[in-house]
Amino acid sequence: DEVCRCFLAETPGAESALAAFILLTLERGRCVLGMRQDPSVREVRALAQRVGFEAHRLCGLLRFSELGDGTLYARCSPDHNVLLPLAAHFQARLPREQWVIHDVNRGVAVLWDGAELLPATAPYPGDMPLSDAEETFRQLWRQFTRTISVAERTNPALQRKLMPRRYWTHLVERPEG
Repeated sequence: DEVCRCFLAETPGAESALAAFILLTLERGRCVLGMRQDPSVREVRALAQRVGFEAHRLCGLLRFSELGDGTLYARCSPDHNVLLPLAAHFQARLPREQWVIHDVNRGVAVLWDGAELLPATAPYPGDMPLSDAEETFRQLWRQFTRTISVAERTNPALQRKLMPRRYWTHLVERPEG
């Protein structure tokens, strides 16, 4: 699992740390994840943790919009290549829906047609044609988030920590400040 997640971390030096980790595993003949003193093990674990954390965070922050044909569309701009972990999560979560998750930074998308995950290259198309009900849902969602927020308990520093600004671009409710 760590090897797969580290592979998805598009970070300079990840490949050499991963290669050293795999060689160490082959030399020892067993899993070396417990060898935390080894630099390659530390690096692989750290990268895998960052990728896993970003995928987990996006599972909660990804916003789907209903397109004119009924397909759900979500775009994201992650730091790491977390499209496949996101697709696996939403395949289990929304198995009967047709949806597309679009990684705008990398120009790739994954489509779920209700039976099969399909990878695709996809340049950013700009604004997509939304269904008639989608704008109503967006207005209701914005009103809901404004209504439940308590001005006296607003904590912008904590909000930025839990939901960094780089994710705000694709949120329907776009936090203020």
